[in-house]
Amino acid sequence: FNPYLWSGAPLLAGWNAGAMYPFTMLFAFLPAAAAWALNEMFVYWVAALGTYALLRALKLQPVSSFLGATAFAFAGSLDVQLPHFGLVAGMSWIPVILLALVKLSDDPVRACRFGWIAVLGLAGSMCVLAGEPRAIDTMLVVVALYFVWLAARLGRRFVPFVVSVGGGAGLATLI
Repeated sequence: FNPYLWSGAPLLAGWNAGAMYPFTMLFAFLPAAAAWALNEMFVYWVAALGTYALLRALKLQPVSSFLGATAFAFAGSLDVQLPHFGLVAGMSWIPVILLALVKLSDDPVRACRFGWIAVLGLAGSMCVLAGEPRAIDTMLVVVALYFVWLAARLGRRFVPFVVSVGGGAGLATLI
């Protein structure tokens, strides 16, 4: 409950406040400036490390991956939208989602598929819990475009990937 906003407003009812984003809980235990700074640092770490891991999974060299991760995390949309924490926090999880899709499409019989499915679900939910509709829209567009590109690249191998991720043959019959 925020008594300083109009006649009072429940913060948990305001989805855009990002109250359910797990790292927002830092505001309950730390001074506001420290909690904000830790949230921002975590966002940039997720963006940079997720992009680096994605680019390494796509077989880029370490220097190229480092430059790509640095460019995504510290230039462009994340840097410009710094005051809009929900947008930056939500968009920082996009490389992790793409990494999970890459790992899931690599080898359909790998034993750690459930782990990457969990990573995919966790990263997608973190994007939603950040509370910014623009981040969710961006994530959906980027993931949909990557999914289409992945289907074109994998060709016939795409159907087992979809069956294992989608969890049923009904989805494979649509393709």
